[in-house]
Amino acid sequence: MRNTILSLLFLLTPFVCIVGQNLNKTDSYLNLPQVSKGAKDFYLGKFKATDDQKTLSILDSLRTKNFKTRPFYLYLTARLSKKTDGALAEAIGESLKSFLERNSNDFIAFLKSGELQDSKSVTDSWAQLIAGEFMLTCEGNSKKCVTQSLNSTIMRTKTDYLQDLKAFYVQVSKYCH
Repeated sequence: MRNTILSLLFLLTPFVCIVGQNLNKTDSYLNLPQVSKGAKDFYLGKFKATDDQKTLSILDSLRTKNFKTRPFYLYLTARLSKKTDGALAEAIGESLKSFLERNSNDFIAFLKSGELQDSKSVTDSWAQLIAGEFMLTCEGNSKKCVTQSLNSTIMRTKTDYLQDLKAFYVQVSKYCH
């Protein structure tokens, strides 16, 4: 029995340590082969963000199961959210909403990490973009959809992050009309 418990703890340890990983020094991601060329090029300012395939591939990478690179893609999404146009704003909102609902712990941990110099601005921007997605997909019922999303997401969120998650959803709801 003792060996079974120790084995189980050993197997679970990497997951406990990885979830909510902070952003490393951003330049360190440039040497990782797992980071796409498009992501590296955007980081280096080699192209302007639009709703083209190169930019959208950065958003697609939010779905990565690679916990080492995910914080970098969140960081790039924060930068993208400052440079949005109509179609790109919709794509960012959709990607962030999906990420929030699937990975609420990582979402909140990233916003709280202190890694972003303008985290309040990013939080506000992300709330607006996600609200836009709710307004598009839940025509006329966006606030109800926000509440349903929160209720569903709460069940997958660590107790330590619940207050921040609820506060973020309140901010999203304020942008819905």
